[in-house]
Amino acid sequence: MGGIVFQMGSQIWVQDPGGSVRLLSAEESAEEMAAREEERRKENENRRKEHEKRRKEEIAYWPQRKIEVVQELLNFLRVCQKTPAAERRKLSRWGLCEHYDWTIQRINHTPRRRCLCCCVGVFRDKLGDIDSLCIHRYLEKDWVREFMNMLYPYAGRAQRGTLLDCCVYLMWCPAWKLYKIGHTDDMRSRIEQHRRELDPNIECCSEYYTPLPPLFRRRRKCPLESFVHTHFRHYHVKTEASQELFALPEKDMHGFTDIVKAIEKHLLAIDILRLKALLSKFQAEC
Repeated sequence: MGGIVFQMGSQIWVQDPGGSVRLLSAEESAEEMAAREEERRKENENRRKEHEKRRKEEIAYWPQRKIEVVQELLNFLRVCQKTPAAERRKLSRWGLCEHYDWTIQRINHTPRRRCLCCCVGVFRDKLGDIDSLCIHRYLEKDWVREFMNMLYPYAGRAQRGTLLDCCVYLMWCPAWKLYKIGHTDDMRSRIEQHRRELDPNIECCSEYYTPLPPLFRRRRKCPLESFVHTHFRHYHVKTEASQELFALPEKDMHGFTDIVKAIEKHLLAIDILRLKALLSKFQAEC
């Protein structure tokens, strides 16, 4: 049947190539409805078969996909070990470097050498791909949830775009004549908060950006911050205003960044070993 067929309520109309519109007869309407129903059934069947085919392919590829994601996270942490904290700060300002293909050429003269922004971008894209596969029900949500929990807290922070925003800071409180050591994802907001609640003249002396984010969902404590507090425990001063005030000697104040860097080096090595063990497990299952 030539022309454009459309339905208005229970009536079926056809627009001829010449532009005229006419109402189909009962016999023509029944024939057209049957043809439409058959076409719709074939489309649904083809769509179902395509979905099932894609689902089987993704389920078969899921073990290898987990290996790839963990490998990208390992690459990210290894490059973090070689990247100074100041450069991590620049990458954080670039918004995790969405154009990391361009940035790798800008930062490195050799394309084979992977820069931090490239690792962040690839890791984030692979996690986003997994979410997409889960949304389209190619993968079971329980599988994805269990896998993401194994990579917590890196996975959640990469998806939110805050993987490089966590920093451990040292601030000087003139009113207390003490130093405050803490961590934050937003330095500007944290300074404003401390100026309202602790000391209106508080100043930031040092900030160290780290890929090690808070480990626990309820108790948002950065592991690097905890170990820095432990390192300076002999200088801790208990006050009602804050539990993070320290009477640091001048040499430790000036060497704060080097001390945090040394502590982070060991923590990154431990987390890399944990991910290596997880990678070995996935490779054995593959």
